[in-house]
Amino acid sequence: MPAVVKDALAVYYYPGTWDWQPELRRSLVHKAASRTLQEVGAADALPTATAILDAYDAWASTVDDFAPVRIGHDVAGLVPDPRDPERGLTTPDGVAVIYTCRIDLLAVDAADEYWVVRHLIGDERQELDALIGDDAAVAACWAWEQEYLGMEISGTIHNQVRLTGSLDPPDDGAARSRVNQSEARD
Repeated sequence: MPAVVKDALAVYYYPGTWDWQPELRRSLVHKAASRTLQEVGAADALPTATAILDAYDAWASTVDDFAPVRIGHDVAGLVPDPRDPERGLTTPDGVAVIYTCRIDLLAVDAADEYWVVRHLIGDERQELDALIGDDAAVAACWAWEQEYLGMEISGTIHNQVRLTGSLDPPDDGAARSRVNQSEARD
């Protein structure tokens, strides 16, 4: 189920459809989940997957205060040589040491600050200390800034999606204003 949810979140946060009507985007998210489930031979899990995704949508629409910029983007950075930071680290054979990673989502907020978003999908909630000490998230920020010189990443957002537990929608009193694509770029 984690792969199904991750594929569906890529559709949910697709920048080209972010400002579309929620019903249209929800339909595309459901189709993505159905397609992935069919590919892995688990089409019977579609009702569970759509319930999780609908609960996620109900929650995310109250807390997402950013606009997506890129989804599922691979970045790479030349690892600096600790003895000479102006040069890249190389192997004894002279081959450059490159750090590569995939960023689930790059988002921009209303203050025009960029954030690397990591989707953490599973049964258990991660503790705050584990999220703060997430070296992979920090490295992803660094790699993005290496590939896109001059672009500063403000930090990370850990998006924890639990596959077990209550699927009740959040309290309506917690709604935030959503950042539209046009607002984020003004």
